[in-house]
This record gives sequence, structure tokens and C-alpha cells, in this order.
Amino acid sequence: MPLPDANKKSPRVYTNLQNLDLDNVTFANVQSTGNPIAVEEMNEDEMRRLVLVNLARLVCEGEWNGLLTAGGGGSGSPAMPQADMLAYYDTWDVTNMPPYNRSSSTSSGTSLNSVYQLWFPFYAPRTGSIDALTIRQGSTKPGSTEYMYVSIYDSDDDNMPQTMLGYATYDLSVGGTQQDTSLSADPSLTAGELYYVAWNRSATTDAQFYTWDGVGPLWGPQTVVSGDMNFMTNLATIQDAPTDAPAASTMRMYGLGSTLQIMMRIPDV
Repeated sequence: MPLPDANKKSPRVYTNLQNLDLDNVTFANVQSTGNPIAVEEMNEDEMRRLVLVNLARLVCEGEWNGLLTAGGGGSGSPAMPQADMLAYYDTWDVTNMPPYNRSSSTSSGTSLNSVYQLWFPFYAPRTGSIDALTIRQGSTKPGSTEYMYVSIYDSDDDNMPQTMLGYATYDLSVGGTQQDTSLSADPSLTAGELYYVAWNRSATTDAQFYTWDGVGPLWGPQTVVSGDMNFMTNLATIQDAPTDAPAASTMRMYGLGSTLQIMMRIPDV
């Protein structure tokens, strides 16, 4: 059945795709058919036919691609709506990004002495490479040289932490604000995709850091004391430079009352 008020003859769309069914028509077929169609009134019927074919294809395939370029998103992560205002900034508090978002920060610092590596999820605010990571340490410092490692991970198809993309190293005996601009590698992020920031230390003694407190949403089932936040960990002591995340089957939820405050910088392109 032709489109309402349309010319029954389809010079391009139906002619090019007439030998394909919806199980076999691909995004590449739609793309090659649509690219030469100019946005002019005389081509309105063909554009409507192309949209109709693509919508029918999407119903069968259960996925979304634009008409001319493949849709974004990777590793199975849901996309985060992007605000235009993000383009005006190059530095963000990574542990205050969606999907968690914190509601208040601790100005004097909170002691963190977890012996585990902790993974905290966030959506990339824009596309680019991180060239600096910053932490702020409180007044309490270890008596000897210890290190904090802050690392960035991509996510797999199940939205679990996967490949370590790069990490920063901080000497905790220094204290104060520390920015590492010499990461092991500059993690490349894609706007709206899910990543993880993780941290672990070279020792288990107390050190005080500026943090986001436990007020806010919890990730996953609430298996810890109310007010704590859930992290991913494999409940293994890690005191060395970080590597790729362990198998998802070994990961567990872990409750921690405060979140290390971490600033990340993605410079203007």
C-alpha cells in the first residue's frame, strides 16, 4: 500500500530494497539508499518511504541506528542524556556524576582505610581523553610513604568494570591537593557511556581524604547499613598498581560510608 497522497512509483527506496525482507535488510542497505536523497520537497515521498522501512527494520531487529550513521553507545551501557552546558567545562567531580550523584560533601575530610580496590560507576560527561586526575587529602597523613592509585575502567556488555584504561599515582605522605598529569595512559571516554573510577592503596593504615558522604541513592540491593553506598569489589586485598578488573563472577557489593572525591579533566579538543 503506498503512502497517503504519495506517488505510487518509488524511483529509489523500494526499487533498491525490493528484493530484501525485514529479516535481511541491514543498516548498511538503508544507509546506502538514503545517502544520495537530498532534503528537497520533491524527494519527500522517498524520505518518508525510507523512514518507514527503517522503522519496520528496527521493530524486527530490536536496535536503533540513525538513518545515515550508526547509533552511539558501546559495551551495553545505557546512554546518559547530554547537556549542552557540559561543553563549556573541562573538569568534573567524577564521583558526583550520574548515576549516583552526591548531595553533600565532607569539608574536613573522612578517613578511608579500605584494603580493597573499589569500583564506582559514572557516565562520561563528554567525549575526550582524561589528562589529569586530582584528589584532596585531609590533615591526617600516614607516617611513612604510601600511595593511592586512582584508575579508570571501561565497562563490559553487562555494565561491569572491565579493562583498565589508565591510572594516577599519589604520594599520601605529601597531603593536600594533588593533581597527576602523568597518568599511565590517558583514558579515552565517549560521552554518555558507562565507565568506572576505582581506587586502592599501597597500605591499610588510615589516611584522611575529602569525600562525598553516604547521602544519596544506593546502587543495587541495600545489603549494608542505611546511608552507606554500595561499590563493586572482589574482596581481595590489592596494594599494587591497578590492572584489569577481575572476572564479574568474583565481584561483590561492598558498603562504604564515604566516597573519595576525585576530579577529572578532559581538556578542550
